[in-house]
Amino acid sequence: MAYDPADLKLPPWLLGLLDGLILLHLPLAPHWRIAMTRPGVMFIAALAGIWAAAFYSGNNLLYLCGAVMTVLMLATVAQAICLLQSLPDLQAAIPMLEAGQVTALRHEAPVRSNAAMNISAIVDIRWHHAGSVFALAGRCSQRQIRLDGRLRSLHRGLFRIAAMELSTSAPIGLFVLSCVRQSPFEMTVLPAPVPWTKTEPGLSCSGDIALLEGDQWHDLRAYAPGDALARVHWRKADGNISNWVVKRFGSHTHRENDTLLRVDLRQPQDADKAAFEQLLGRVYSWLLQQKHHAPALVLGQATFDLVQKTHFQRALRALAVAEPESVPPAGQGGLLLSLMDGRH
Repeated sequence: MAYDPADLKLPPWLLGLLDGLILLHLPLAPHWRIAMTRPGVMFIAALAGIWAAAFYSGNNLLYLCGAVMTVLMLATVAQAICLLQSLPDLQAAIPMLEAGQVTALRHEAPVRSNAAMNISAIVDIRWHHAGSVFALAGRCSQRQIRLDGRLRSLHRGLFRIAAMELSTSAPIGLFVLSCVRQSPFEMTVLPAPVPWTKTEPGLSCSGDIALLEGDQWHDLRAYAPGDALARVHWRKADGNISNWVVKRFGSHTHRENDTLLRVDLRQPQDADKAAFEQLLGRVYSWLLQQKHHAPALVLGQATFDLVQKTHFQRALRALAVAEPESVPPAGQGGLLLSLMDGRH
């Protein structure tokens, strides 16, 4: 017998009826739902026929077949419930995203129970926020879960995710069992990094930016999105882009200014929102380039000593939720990044 009823050449009206049945999601318990797949509908129909024949004829063999199939059905549901309950809290696996960019995620974590991991299964994982859906596929085997997926958010911000939806059709694909787990956490979406230079139109920059442009060898730094591939140190590169390093060139004069960036969050009246987002993208690009060189950041009225890891994370969060301000940035000296072009 073919596993997929579509392979049985059933009439279209019967396949349509099957499709209607698999759209039904029945409540199983609070926050739990169950639905049938096409093979599951065929299995239930066959089971109902066997039990009807057993009660009509009193044949012990039919009773035995019906009992075995019923136990098999209940065992699959129990295993699916155990599998979903065994999954760990996955909020630590979600990285910071970049607006408009696709982030590939691969993460492995141990499960909380060994009983459910005697089977291999695929679990669909979804987070919902303001109409957006972030989806991952979790592959479970050998007491491990491996997350694979691509995450993308169109807007910068700090999103509060209230719940996580888990669903699986394991172990034999008769039912789709789903549950909603309350696991509130924050998802940080940063602006897309934008490389910048001192002579870029529409950008006012005061101070020395020698380490962003120059012709004298300085050192190596971690690769940041948007860096010129010509400056990647290919002899040290491998298949993992997170291990790439970039050659830095600059002048030997006034290098101390490169460790402080002051960002003017004022926005001219004739500037659009895209210009402000690009300004924040340049700040993020600078952070990615300088994070190993003990810099300091002044973002509007907030100051961050990036030597401390906690301050660096706070700076990223502040960058994700930054809005235009009406006053000049705090402090003095360093590099000044602004859209005001000399206006006050």
